[in-house]
Amino acid sequence: MKMGIKELCIRILLNSINTIDYYVRKYIGATALRVDSDKARLDLETLVEHRGRDYDFIEPCCILMEGLSKDRQLTLFGRYVANELLGGAKTIETFLAYVDNNPEINEVEIKNPIFIVGQMRTGTTFLFNLLAQDDSLFAPPVWQMLNPTPLNNNACEKEARVGHALQNIDLLNTCFPDIKKTHPLDALGPEECEVQFLRCFVSRDLPLMAHKKLLSYMTWYQTIDDETLARLYRHYDLEIKAFVYQMGKVQKRVLRKDSNHMSFIRQLMATYPDAKIVHTVRDPASFVPSSCSVNETYAEQYYFKSDIEPLVISHRVLKHMKHEAECFTSFRKSYDVTNQGKGACAFLDINFRDLVKSPMATVRSIYAHIGKELSPKAEFAMRQYIKDNPQHKHGVHSYSLEKYGLEADLLRNEFKEYIQYFNVKYDK
Repeated sequence: MKMGIKELCIRILLNSINTIDYYVRKYIGATALRVDSDKARLDLETLVEHRGRDYDFIEPCCILMEGLSKDRQLTLFGRYVANELLGGAKTIETFLAYVDNNPEINEVEIKNPIFIVGQMRTGTTFLFNLLAQDDSLFAPPVWQMLNPTPLNNNACEKEARVGHALQNIDLLNTCFPDIKKTHPLDALGPEECEVQFLRCFVSRDLPLMAHKKLLSYMTWYQTIDDETLARLYRHYDLEIKAFVYQMGKVQKRVLRKDSNHMSFIRQLMATYPDAKIVHTVRDPASFVPSSCSVNETYAEQYYFKSDIEPLVISHRVLKHMKHEAECFTSFRKSYDVTNQGKGACAFLDINFRDLVKSPMATVRSIYAHIGKELSPKAEFAMRQYIKDNPQHKHGVHSYSLEKYGLEADLLRNEFKEYIQYFNVKYDK
């Protein structure tokens, strides 16, 4: 895709600012816009003081912010992004005040929600956007998720939130155009739950992208305790209720998507026992290197290209994806045995190859699973979406096993249990 003059100038300007900042830090020792770990912690401690233990995410906050603050290779833009992402305590405090003023939010019922879960690069984003074409489902849009609290009570508040989201997405796409090849964003379209979790300092993505100093945080994430998870999902559920309330979608089924739910599947099902889960699977010899490539691209938000370490990213990604697969497979084995003969199963497994080959046949199997009729209007909208969004619309996403020190046979052996239990089809 051709780059316009404006986009080129912005990219040159960003690179120049990052470069100047690098030399100022190296030769003068001055650092502008530090990652403010103390402020993030103090803001969260204030939130806990006001709202109680339900918002005690101080441990992950401290581990995450300490790691980012010690990372001397973060660019100026990387430090800006880190500070923007980690202002969750203030956002939550504002949101809770909004809920206090609108207590009926607490009475909203989330009935039979639909969750798409699956490893990164297994077709979850395409499937999520495809199902979201059905206007009888409600998938909270990007603009709402970035700003969960209405800005004011006038008629233009939605336009203001949409405008804010558009500005952020335009900046991201201008500075890092390769991101559109793997995870295109639309301010009016749906987005995954990572945005909500990050407000509580729980992030799957950050230790994979800002990968220099966050190994201890990744360890915390993979050993998160049940009490913290329960707090996380209580706030997550409250935000979903608020999204439904704000949009007047009380009669619509909620549609969500995120691979975080694979690691936290036990808590997800405890929070939403009547949920329907659509689980996408794919050959790990494809989704692991593809995920490495995606995270390498996202790492450009935080580092100069020369400072990004593909093999470190590969190690982190593989470790994380094995953890997700193990958590989910373990839960499913137990669930499938316990649920056998007790009625409808909550889970439907979708092979990536089947989704790509016959997306509408996949949709029909999903609607049969969730007990919902696919209306002609929804089917037409979905077919139009498929037509308007062909694979590689924003360019081909190229990746290789070799770049990340990976081998197909070894990956398939690492994920042997996952492959066998879910009858995963090899891509090649």
